[in-house]
Amino acid sequence: MVAERDALRELEQRVSKDLERWVIERPAERGKSPGGFEVTDKVRLLYIAKLRQAFSRGESDLMLVSFPSNLCSDGGREVADARPLDQDRRSYQASVRPAWLPTLPTGVRSLYEFWEEALKQGGFGFEARIVCYPEGRTGDVGLFVTWPPSASRHVN
Repeated sequence: MVAERDALRELEQRVSKDLERWVIERPAERGKSPGGFEVTDKVRLLYIAKLRQAFSRGESDLMLVSFPSNLCSDGGREVADARPLDQDRRSYQASVRPAWLPTLPTGVRSLYEFWEEALKQGGFGFEARIVCYPEGRTGDVGLFVTWPPSASRHVN
């Protein structure tokens, strides 16, 4: 158990460093590169483990990543204008691609694809939110996997 936790922590640090390096060091590639940050099998395992942990703690969402809104093609306006989905409308979300998706940096769009392939069928949602407003301006964008709060209560 300790070795598994340490391995998960090490993987999380590597993924965070890779994503941070991609965001900071390759600004010219962000909008057009199909590569960039990729959701590898190791990244998938990390996010699945983090989802399990958050689920078992009774949480109802997990932020996968955050990045400056100026990395979005519109400076984060579509994300800022998006309304949070209530639990009754999550099924609607499953059939409609959000307007903010094409504005995200190409590499992080792979997280949405990961959700579509691995989590959507399980009733999980996917949202983008502005997570801070420094000096009243649009700050960082956070990408979240969500689930109904009632679902995690059944685990504990």
